[in-house]
Amino acid sequence: DKAFLFWFAMCILELSDDDAREAISVEGANDKGIDLFWVDDEEGRVILVQGKFSAPDFDFRPTEAQLTKLESSINWLATPEALRRDGKPDLAQAAEDYVKAVKDGYGVELWFVYTGPKCANIEKHVGVYNQNPENLAQRRALRHYHFEMLWNTWQEFEGISRRIEAGKLKISDA
Repeated sequence: DKAFLFWFAMCILELSDDDAREAISVEGANDKGIDLFWVDDEEGRVILVQGKFSAPDFDFRPTEAQLTKLESSINWLATPEALRRDGKPDLAQAAEDYVKAVKDGYGVELWFVYTGPKCANIEKHVGVYNQNPENLAQRRALRHYHFEMLWNTWQEFEGISRRIEAGKLKISDA
């Protein structure tokens, strides 16, 4: 799982090697649904990721409960002291960074990433979340990244896929 999240952080979120390692350091037992945490000062956003990896068949079937756990992670991050009491000092520090970033007007992106086929129920849930006026006002967005998207991104990253195999272009002065 950590290798998958590390790859995601570097290739999709375009974090450096060191930043990717730091971002996935929160993943582990009792992680409150947060496998990757990153404050992106350049873009003015906080990124929270819940990742689900399954191999060798890449057939993970996500549930709405897993997605809901990611959504509820915001409640934990809003209360750093509760995380300290729960024995999660690393997440408590992340929560302090989260509180400061939100206070400074940063948006929040929740990413649900999984190595399985696109799930229609997850897609609907994401759509409803992103249309909620409260989430829009607070600059919160929910995204999901399923296997097909991961595969396409990997092919582009490795230079395997090309949008146009070959073609001819004629330019005229007219």
